[in-house]
Amino acid sequence: MKRAMPIGSVTFNRRFGTWVYLWWKDGKRHSRTIGTTKDFPTKEAAWQVAKGKRGEPPPPTTAGNLRTLVAQYRQERMPQRQSTRRGYNAWLDNHILPKWGSSPIPFLQARPVELWLQTLRVSPKSRSHIRGMLSILWDYAMWRGDVPTHRNPMELVTIRGVNKRVRKPRSLTAQQFHALLDALDDDVCLRTMLLLAVSFGLRISEVLGLKWKDVDWLGKTLRIERAVVKQIVDDVKTSCSARSMVIADELLVTLKPAKKAGMGHVSSHTFRHTYRTWLDSVGTPVGVQQKLMRHSDIRTTMNIYGDAVTDDIREATQKVARMALART
Repeated sequence: MKRAMPIGSVTFNRRFGTWVYLWWKDGKRHSRTIGTTKDFPTKEAAWQVAKGKRGEPPPPTTAGNLRTLVAQYRQERMPQRQSTRRGYNAWLDNHILPKWGSSPIPFLQARPVELWLQTLRVSPKSRSHIRGMLSILWDYAMWRGDVPTHRNPMELVTIRGVNKRVRKPRSLTAQQFHALLDALDDDVCLRTMLLLAVSFGLRISEVLGLKWKDVDWLGKTLRIERAVVKQIVDDVKTSCSARSMVIADELLVTLKPAKKAGMGHVSSHTFRHTYRTWLDSVGTPVGVQQKLMRHSDIRTTMNIYGDAVTDDIREATQKVARMALART
């Protein structure tokens, strides 16, 4: 007699690192999270548990409405980095909870969310951040087992104009940067900050987080490992941002006095854009630019593939530093 095949199957969800039991009932597919690889190291171990639970009803949803889910997320999964937490809480408290706080998470489907986002009087980039926050909450609900594991509905939400810049970022020419330095009098601190910002493409939070102990004078490197945002010392933005940067010889011996210049508005991020522009102007390969800009995704730097080696990084850094320190 042919052996009956077991009902359902166990698969591994790589995104969440969990074993998921899938089965069909009354023409509909159902799913249930069994546990992680720490709980069940092998698929067979997860299957044994799944067989025992096959006839049991699914556990009741514990998330309740979105407001309850957000409270649980803040306790269990909210990032520790202060600036990230501040951003997440802003999207939640100012937009998401006032609209969806009393709704169950399954009510947040692609069409109603997309139509709602279109009514918000915020930039396309802000709409993208709000969509991203909702996507995180959906992932969290699936990880908890509050909803079946399936495709995140927020992946279907389209935001027009999200990749279009509202304002073109400003980059300084070498002559403009020299004029800025010339206009600085004897403010050594400010002058040093400007030179470091434009010589390494640092974010202003990373400049404020630097300490003299981060400089390896013999190895000629500068370690980027902390940031200061709203007077709070924290980690840098991403894991790719934390790294050692090569210091040009000229920069080690040339950090001279400075003071604020009257050249019109120059934002703190202008020096990061200037660094990127100068890297282009000296013919730096895009792969080297990605490493020097410390972007985790090369598409953030440019949609062209490149490769990088240490000698190229040192050469490119030397060229940009000479531009910052040169005088005509």
